[in-house]
Amino acid sequence: MHRIGVVICLLLLTGLPVSAAGVGVVRGNVELALPDGRRVPGEWIRLLLVTEAVDAKAIVAAAEALTYEPGVRLNRIHMDFFKAVSRRIQTDARYVAATSVSAEDGTFAFPPVAPGRYWVLVAFPALIEGCKVAWQVPVMVAADKAEAVRLHNDNLLFPLPPPRPVSPRF
Repeated sequence: MHRIGVVICLLLLTGLPVSAAGVGVVRGNVELALPDGRRVPGEWIRLLLVTEAVDAKAIVAAAEALTYEPGVRLNRIHMDFFKAVSRRIQTDARYVAATSVSAEDGTFAFPPVAPGRYWVLVAFPALIEGCKVAWQVPVMVAADKAEAVRLHNDNLLFPLPPPRPVSPRF
């Protein structure tokens, strides 16, 4: 990692493009398809590019072992995932490789990173149209390449709660 930083510094000093340093870029978009058919972009969502996945299956299993009503259980899962990510950030300075915030149209781009395996991560308190969302999607970054990642309903880390029935107003 130190070697890549030295190469980038030397290239900047010599005026050569940073892409010559062999780094890669991750960009993409985040959106949610709602039950009514609308596709809503995830605007102003904080995204992390991390070096290791959080064990989401263990978080779900621990929450399911408790006797919570399903909506409360899902809230617990999101909060426990957020806590696990926060602990990793606090204890491992190399855990977060890059950060980004999505634009109003849901697009995002991370700064260039060294080649390798990463995860695009979105954790609580991320909301789209009032729905809590979380993603942890793997991405392989190759030198001098741009990788595209699409965050959507099919790769949500935790399911959305079922839509509530609409009761007629009298």
